[in-house]
Amino acid sequence: MYKEVIRTGIIGAVLAIAATGCGSKDSGAQSLLDQAQAAFDNGNYKESLVLIDSLAKAFPEEISIQRAAMHLRPMADEQLTMLEIEHNDSAMAAAKSEVERLKGNFVFVKEKDMVEGYTIHKEAKKHPLINRTGLEARIDERYNLYVVSLLNGRSVNHERITISGAGGEVSTATVAYDGASNYRFNSGGVSNESVTFRGGKSDTLCMYVAEHKGNALKLNFIGKSRYSVPLSATDKKAVAETQEYAVALQNNREAELRNAYL
Repeated sequence: MYKEVIRTGIIGAVLAIAATGCGSKDSGAQSLLDQAQAAFDNGNYKESLVLIDSLAKAFPEEISIQRAAMHLRPMADEQLTMLEIEHNDSAMAAAKSEVERLKGNFVFVKEKDMVEGYTIHKEAKKHPLINRTGLEARIDERYNLYVVSLLNGRSVNHERITISGAGGEVSTATVAYDGASNYRFNSGGVSNESVTFRGGKSDTLCMYVAEHKGNALKLNFIGKSRYSVPLSATDKKAVAETQEYAVALQNNREAELRNAYL
């Protein structure tokens, strides 16, 4: 927004200068160069670069002034990059600090028969989705957040879940039965339904839990019929903190990539 306001003002000034006629071209070009230099001296490097661009477009024939602008441009670019590095360093430090704060609550799981491992909250690891109804949040090796549901002892043929309470309800995407992401099995004569939900709606569901972890929430299994249970305090805590950790990991990765680019 600020850059667009600057650009609009500069374009108006350039048009006004150009409209006064050929006799004032040199003074108009010099005026823009002086403004660009003043912006640079005041630490307004983006504004300085916008002015230099305007100068190049409006007065291409003013060779000597264009040369001076060409000298100023790389200095403005360099200073702007230095500022971006400084800001990114702060963001990276904050992200690393958040990762360090949370990582002690998580473990990485990868068994011999698994193609890809995942990160899970220690509380969820203590209470695995085996013969119990509940919800589990996981982080894959690319830092994507996803959720796994398990319905124990009921036959709903669920293809999606929702979390309701605190004045609202959020849903995962629908995952049709395929024997892989959505599968059913018997354990000790008890039926179980397990579904893995990936994608942006999983993030939204986990974010909702994190924002309302102090409230009573319901976990709803929806398929041919609907079955609801309270979302346990353990699952609520694990899902909420896993969402926080996934965001911290993603922010840290983005800051590191941006640092390498700069």
